[in-house]
Amino acid sequence: MKRKLTLNTKVSIMIISFIAAVIIFIGIISIQRKIINPNGRENVYFAKKSIDENTVITMNNVNNYFIKKEVDKDTLIDDPISNQSDLIKKYVDSKVLKGEQISSKKLQSVAKQEKQIKNLREYSIKFDDISETVGGTLREGDYVDFIITEKREQEDKTVTQTVLKNVLVDKAISQDGTEIKRGSADNRTATVLNLYLSAEDAHKLDNAVSIGKVKALKVLDKTQYNDITIQTNN
Repeated sequence: MKRKLTLNTKVSIMIISFIAAVIIFIGIISIQRKIINPNGRENVYFAKKSIDENTVITMNNVNNYFIKKEVDKDTLIDDPISNQSDLIKKYVDSKVLKGEQISSKKLQSVAKQEKQIKNLREYSIKFDDISETVGGTLREGDYVDFIITEKREQEDKTVTQTVLKNVLVDKAISQDGTEIKRGSADNRTATVLNLYLSAEDAHKLDNAVSIGKVKALKVLDKTQYNDITIQTNN
């Protein structure tokens, strides 16, 4: 009986010693971290790859574009993103580079983007030639201007003019009816565009399609211009 108590005591001492060693080890690591990173560390999101301007972030693609990393707080940029929910239903308003830390300043709300369109409607337009849709490279989230070229036989003139500016592409669809997602390996070209625009602008675009050849111009920057009309004699 006496021997059994001694054995139990030894086991207890070993367990207590082990726990104490673990606590001391954790304490040492914590002190080292504070010495190396006196301001602490934080988990924030970085870009796993380059992300094009106007890319829409969804639950389906968020893990393809972003990864969470722990970094020294001294390296944090303004308004870093630390919660995945702050990425969803946002779009990138300027190109993001691979490895770049993500700031909320580079993201805009999709809902806010759509809310700015008065009497929001979805409109579909088909193109016969991919040259009319920037080589078929347009994707959801892109902004486009539309121009129309018409031959006015009675005036013996060809007229090209602005129809609409800064129209949001909701979906890009191939000739076989497949939606082409941004960033996918699908190399099909877009011949149909589903657009978000106002009811009035939808009527304007539909009228233009019935008059002459309509072409989409991809918006590449935030510059503005007045409506343009070019006339040439036939």
